[in-house]
Formats: sequence, C-alpha cells, structure tokens
Amino acid sequence: MLEHLEEFETAAEAWQKAEEAGQQPRHPRPLCLPEAATDGWARGASAAQILIRPPYDPRTRRLPPEPVWSSRLRGLACTLRAAEESGDYELAARIWSRLDDPGQALRCRVTALRAAGTPEKAAALLELEGLLPAARAAFRDLGLQHDADRCEAAILERRGRLAEACRIFERLDNTAGVLRCRGKLHLELQEYAAAAAAFEAAGEKKAAVDAQLLDLQLHGDMERAVKLLQAHGRKRAAERILRRPTAWLKKAARMAAEARLREQRRQRGLNKMAEPQQADLFPAAGEQRRRRSRPASRAGITRPAGDGMQGVRSRPARGNPQPSADRRMGFDALQRVTMAMAATEPPDGPLPSLLDPASLERWVQGLIDTGVGPTCTDLEALTGVYSHHLSPILKRLHWQGRITKTGRTRGMRYWPAE
Repeated sequence: MLEHLEEFETAAEAWQKAEEAGQQPRHPRPLCLPEAATDGWARGASAAQILIRPPYDPRTRRLPPEPVWSSRLRGLACTLRAAEESGDYELAARIWSRLDDPGQALRCRVTALRAAGTPEKAAALLELEGLLPAARAAFRDLGLQHDADRCEAAILERRGRLAEACRIFERLDNTAGVLRCRGKLHLELQEYAAAAAAFEAAGEKKAAVDAQLLDLQLHGDMERAVKLLQAHGRKRAAERILRRPTAWLKKAARMAAEARLREQRRQRGLNKMAEPQQADLFPAAGEQRRRRSRPASRAGITRPAGDGMQGVRSRPARGNPQPSADRRMGFDALQRVTMAMAATEPPDGPLPSLLDPASLERWVQGLIDTGVGPTCTDLEALTGVYSHHLSPILKRLHWQGRITKTGRTRGMRYWPAE
C-alpha cells in the first residue's frame, strides 16, 4: 500500500521491519525501481541486472514464473527510488554496488557529476569505464572534438578497423595508439617480430611478449619460448608447453604452413600483374595457354566423321553450361586491369601495405579508374590484401562520390565516377 502511495521512505522502513521479523512476501509483485533503471540509460548500457529474467525454456515451452522478491530486496528498491528522487545519487550508487550491478552504479555516478555542473568529468568517467559511444556523444555535445576523436579512434580499434584508427591517432599525435594499431596490423599480417617491436614501443608489455612467443612458435623454437615465459614469470604457461610439446610443435607447423600459403598468395598477385607483359612478348604462348585452360565440355565438341552426325555440334555435358558473356567479359576485364597496372608501378613498391592506408587507397582508385569494372575479388588478387580491409575503402570512395558500383554481392563491380 505504501508503495502505491509513493511513500518510499516509509515503505523501506516497513520492509526492513518485516525482514527483521522473518516475514516474507508470498505473491509476485514488480519492484518499485527508478524508471531510469528499467531501460538502457546509454548506448552500450543495459537495464538493471535484477530485472533481467531467465530466457524461454524450450523443454517446458513456457516462460519462467514471476519471481517473488524478498523483503530485503523490496526494501532496497524502495530506498533506491527515494534516494534517486531526492537527488542523493551517491547513496543510490552504493546500494547498486551492494546489489552487484556496476552498470547502474555508474549511471548514478555520472548523473551526480552532471548534476554538480561537471559534465566533462562525467564524459571522462564514461570513457574510463569503456562506454565509448556514450562518451563520444557526451564530448561532442560539450564541443570537445579532440576528446570525441579519441573515443572514435578507440571505437574503430575495438571494431578491428585498424587503418582508420591509426589515421585518427596520427592526427591526434597519440604515438602509443599509432604503435598499438600498427602492432595489431602486423599481427594480422603474421609479422610477429615487427608486432612485438611495435607493442614494446607502445608500452604494451604483455602484448609484446605474446607476439614474441608467436614469432618463436612460427620458427619452431620451443626452448627459447619456454625461457621467455619463465623470464616474465609465466611459469604455468611454460609448464603447459613442456607437458604437451607435441601439440605445441603441431601448431607451429600449421602456422608455418599458413605463412607459406600467404606468401604464395602474394606471389600470385605479382605474377598476375606480370602475365600481360609476358603475353605481349609471346602472344602465341599466351593464346595457347588460354586454349588449354578452357574445358572441352564448355567449348563444345564436334563429332568425328563416320558416325552419321558429321558437322553437328554436340551439347555440353549437363551441369557444365557454356560460359556466359558476363564471365568472359569479367576475365577479359581482369586481364585489362592487370595490363594497365603493370605499365605503371606504384610509388610504394609492387604491392600496397596496410600500414600506409593512403597508398592502398590510391592503388584501389587507380585500379577502378582503368574503367574495366573489377570486383572485390579481383582487387583482392591484385593487391594481395584481404577483402575485409578493402571493403571500408570501397565504401568510403563510393560515399565520397569518386566511384560507382553495379551488381550485387560477389558480382558487384566498381567503376569510376562520371
């Protein structure tokens, strides 16, 4: 009754007396929590943990029953409601901490800082606790663009868009952030020694040791890996390696095989650029190679004389249709792209690097400006860079109006803007 009358302080005292007398509620009723606790109060934050119900049970095909809250919890809920309505957010934060809900405790601390007239401290607290989208929005509302860009770079780094994050960190003169992003890029490229050096310069000691371990495992040097772990006080990890050396060496062999495949893939990209030049020097050999690469079932077979079907062209085998005009055009377009790019070598070497996003963007723009409509797979083969690194560049170029696109999914082709 007192809760319905919104006399929360008196209700909290009544629930405390009921708890002391050993009286507990018998029927399920919702808690009278503050309205801000019933929904996500910021981007990336959730409602109060006590309100999250168990999921649907497929065995019983029904939702779990409504919980019957104890007198203690109902008294704490009334105290929370009274404290937040009166503006005592420090008390509310302490109660949320007793309920093991750090998200709601953070909400109360942020609200207290904003009420005290220090919104910049509230935004810094959001950034410190890892709610980067909310912190970015708070800094932008305050006009602190430098801090908002720092949050934006951290968000991009968390999402794996390391090249863009590296550019923002460079603009902000954040050397540690630049080195950390470069170390992660080196890890993606399996350049573990360079990654270890970048992490060491950025002050990331643990990440530097992990990269050194990967480099030692890539070369199969188990003895040095164990010594490195022991030198940094990671004795349990060293004992795991010594306990199962065969598994460690098998993983080392697998890593070496993947590194060789990646190097072969890069070499194939260079070879594709060199094939048009070889075709110009030896046109007969190039034509003979194209004839050998075409399957007989697709090219069509003329029956021999004497079987009653002289000169009649047979159908291709079922399941192997004739190559469409689009596929032939795509092959010819790829040949023209490689020929155009082989004539002009980029300034940064034969292949672009993820560590130089501007060079990679210029390379991709040059490929598309040839006007032959390469696909993302074609660009991946020509640059030696994975497609998930090329997709953000292509989206940015399309958003800026520098390129256009046609088709869908894997068949999407990119063209220069008119």
